[in-house]
Formats: sequence, structure tokens, C-alpha cells
Amino acid sequence: MLFRSDIRIDEAARRAWRGTRELELTKTEFELLAALMRSPDRAFDRDTLLDRVWGDWYSDAHVVDVTVARLRRKLADAGVPEMIDTIRGVGYRLATRLRHLQVRAIIKEAGQQRELLSNVGQAHKVSLPKVEHPMQRLQAHILPQF
Repeated sequence: MLFRSDIRIDEAARRAWRGTRELELTKTEFELLAALMRSPDRAFDRDTLLDRVWGDWYSDAHVVDVTVARLRRKLADAGVPEMIDTIRGVGYRLATRLRHLQVRAIIKEAGQQRELLSNVGQAHKVSLPKVEHPMQRLQAHILPQF
């Protein structure tokens, strides 16, 4: 299994998910996403991707650009926009900023849930114990590294 952000790939079953939603990818799109996820911090040039994804069967490097565009569309439709970066003069890599943005979204959502619980307690005139924000430790220790 490969994990990146909330994208999960099971290479043995050749299936991919965003959260609980299964992504409908072609064989080539799946192979491309898996290649990028295996080395998330690496920028791949088109020739390397051609070798890893298409092997000996390909006509030209343009097929990489077309497949990346299709994969980007499917990822955006699944709610993961901008997961694949274009590196000018090089090729493609998984977006490094994605995890940072999604961690911030998780922190925001956890804060909203905490606020909602507080409002429910006030509405019912129930005193709820003071609860530490569930993501404070994550925010204090992990986010500054991004």
C-alpha cells in the first residue's frame, strides 16, 4: 500500500482511493500515480516516466503530458486538486505543499467541531469540560517543519 495525503493505492489489487471513494483510473493512469507516489519528493523527467510507466511501448514523450492531464482531472474531480506539480524544464512530481494544506484543513475542521460541541453544551445549559484543541500538538510540532 502506498499513502500520500488522503490518496491510498493498493498495488497488488491495482486499486486507488481518495478517502473512501475509489478512483476510476486506467491502467496507465494508475501506473503513473503509483510511480509518482513511490518517490514523492522526486521530480521525474518525461523519459524516466516513459520507461517506468510505458516501458518499451510508447511513441513520444507527449503521451506523458496527456496522461498527466487526464490524471490531474480525475484527482481534481475526487477533491484533490493540484496534486501533481509541473517542474519547468524537468517534468513532474507530487506536490509537496499538498500535505501542508491538508493538515491545516484538518486543524480547521477539528476546531469547528470543538466549537460546535461547545455551542451544543451552551444551548442545553450543560457544562462541558474544557477540552484541548485536538490538533494543537500537531500544529505546534509538525506544521512549523513545512
